[in-house]
Amino acid sequence: MRSLPRVLALSAASVVVAGACAVTVVATALAAAGDSVVRGLDRRAHPLTGAPGDDDLAPFGRMIGAAGVVGVDAAAPVSSPEFVTTERRLLRYLAEHQGFRTFAQEVGWSTGVLLDDYVVHGIGDPRAIISREPLDSGDLLALVEWIRGFNLDHDEPIRFVGVGLGHAAAVASDRVVAYAAGIHPDLAARLTELYAVPPAEPERRRHGAVEAYELLAALPDDGGEHVWAVQHARSIVQHTTALAFDLATPEGRTAQRAYRDDVLAATIVWWQRQTGHRMALTTQHSDAGGTLLRDSLGAGYVSIGFTGADDDVLGRVRFDDYLIDLRRVTGPARRWLAAQVAPGHGHDLLIHLDDVRQSRLQPSSA
Repeated sequence: MRSLPRVLALSAASVVVAGACAVTVVATALAAAGDSVVRGLDRRAHPLTGAPGDDDLAPFGRMIGAAGVVGVDAAAPVSSPEFVTTERRLLRYLAEHQGFRTFAQEVGWSTGVLLDDYVVHGIGDPRAIISREPLDSGDLLALVEWIRGFNLDHDEPIRFVGVGLGHAAAVASDRVVAYAAGIHPDLAARLTELYAVPPAEPERRRHGAVEAYELLAALPDDGGEHVWAVQHARSIVQHTTALAFDLATPEGRTAQRAYRDDVLAATIVWWQRQTGHRMALTTQHSDAGGTLLRDSLGAGYVSIGFTGADDDVLGRVRFDDYLIDLRRVTGPARRWLAAQVAPGHGHDLLIHLDDVRQSRLQPSSA
């Protein structure tokens, strides 16, 4: 708000009176503007009650429509039981009521491969797998165990895919070499040599990963495992490339974030084309890859943001916890949302939780 003009001719007492009146007028105008925004939000808000049977999430199902990818932005300013519980409810609803059959998380591709083996086949130790990733292992472990339990009771399993630049396990290179060994033993030997470059030689390692990818991609597509072997090789190129950015400079950090988003979006689109699955994506960085996914998928991508701020506007909506389709908000409320970078930017839907208990600070979503 601009400062009030100073009127030098007024006496000191007059300044106090005039200033008080002006502040009152401005405050009244702001309150009136806020009231119109709240009324606009009220009209579009749907309460989230946590009712048994997930009846309160039926509007959520209508809002996402036929979207093939739903992104849940988990990059809240704080992690809290309320955020985690609501996020899990959304994911469960997507699987049980909307037929979503892939859960994507911002972990490394090879971590995703190992966790997919676990949730589908019961192979591996999920706690040990997740421990290599720089994130809250407890939340992810609980989700993975829920997926495993779901799959034991359903014929069509939920798959798991890593779409981030996290830990790179040997499983990716092992599967590339195993595929090549079945059709071209000499190529398998060359791939083994290329992947043997130690991490202490990052540039040589990256060049080796690129050469391995190009050799594999040049093979004829057999309509089966070839496309998956190429993706394993691609993920190794992506991981070694991500390590090449100079994170000591702002430019390097910005470039790596852009590359991270490119990888995330490309992996999502690739996976969906291979499987035909509807996918639920949970990101740890605010709307990571969202713009690229929107460019690639259009209305087939729906993004959900969270807020738990004690806001003079959002906190005055008639429900404590609620869901709003931001695409349907009009008038003053729409203009207000457009100016609020945190709740409105880049998302189609917004979930507001009134009573949020801070459990720990999250790292920056930069």
